[in-house]
Amino acid sequence: MLDAILESASLAFVLIGALVAGFTTGLAGFGTVVVAAGLWFHALHAAMVPPLAALTAVVAQLVGLATVRRSFEWSPAAPFLVGGALGVPVGVVALSLAGPETLRLSVGLFLAGYAEFQLLGLSRFGVGDWGGRAADGSVGTAEGFPGGFA
Repeated sequence: MLDAILESASLAFVLIGALVAGFTTGLAGFGTVVVAAGLWFHALHAAMVPPLAALTAVVAQLVGLATVRRSFEWSPAAPFLVGGALGVPVGVVALSLAGPETLRLSVGLFLAGYAEFQLLGLSRFGVGDWGGRAADGSVGTAEGFPGGFA
């Protein structure tokens, strides 16, 4: 009887995590993995969460793409997609070379530095104000790199 209650609680955590992550993705367009994993790590074995979270993120983005497919313009998105495709293998190689401590420290330093940069208001760029397609490709590569870690 107790096992059935625990299983029900675990299932509830998984479903609530998926619901909250879906809402977050629908509202912001991203954040599926962070939100879902935050709840799923409490209910599932640690080895199950990353593949489930990655699958959920892909499905969420495919649903979003299907929703806007008629108004989506592929030409402006091409540099991001090409850059992302180039960044993923680099991220995979870097993951095999870097230890968990190095990765954790790097991400922490980046997040702290970025937060300080934004809070101090050192430079505020508007979307599309600078850079052009080369900058878009660089952003795609920079986003593909951590995608390779996933």
